[in-house]
Amino acid sequence: MTREIEAAALRRRWLLLALLFALLAIPLSIAAWGPGVLPGDVAIARAIQAPTWFWLDPLARALSTLGRAWPGETPFAIVVTLLVAYFGTRRDAVFVAVAALSGTINIGTKLIVASPRPTAPLVQVLEVANGNGFPSGHAFGATLLYGAIWIVLPAVVPNRLACRLLRIAAVVIALGIGWSRIRLGAHWPSDVLGGILWGMTLLCVLTALFLPGPLRPRAVPASG
Repeated sequence: MTREIEAAALRRRWLLLALLFALLAIPLSIAAWGPGVLPGDVAIARAIQAPTWFWLDPLARALSTLGRAWPGETPFAIVVTLLVAYFGTRRDAVFVAVAALSGTINIGTKLIVASPRPTAPLVQVLEVANGNGFPSGHAFGATLLYGAIWIVLPAVVPNRLACRLLRIAAVVIALGIGWSRIRLGAHWPSDVLGGILWGMTLLCVLTALFLPGPLRPRAVPASG
């Protein structure tokens, strides 16, 4: 009974966190609705594109490819799911797989908000992308996949230092994918922020449903 009470309390906390992210994402989505550009988007995008170091654009393209369904995110998600199933539990592997697959529902939000992508001469467009801009599918998918990896890592990697380094890497890659979309002129900063906020909303909901390994209440050994 104690484990059930603890699990219910954990689920409520994650659902409350999901509500918090949704309350941040909804007004941003309303503001982004339609053909206009949000205040600050152009200035922030130009600031991100301003540095001219020769390695920045190739790095942005590599990260953007990693965040694309194919050949980046899908095969990577399959490998990670198999590794989690082997070193962790099937439940955790299903959690990671569902989080990765959930990235596809972003298309519906794009159709509703119908916000345009960046155009020249407002910013440099190094990658011409089709469809609506808000929210960024790359940022949305990366938040879900790498967020799920971040959550299950303590149950899969017993070494604390290795786990910590891998968690840092997961956060850096997820944020780097969002940065790459702005750097390449494929998305506005608000598109990326929207992708992160909606991704965090769904990630918290999935976490509440699955309660992956590190979050599942442990059985208390019987005394006596």
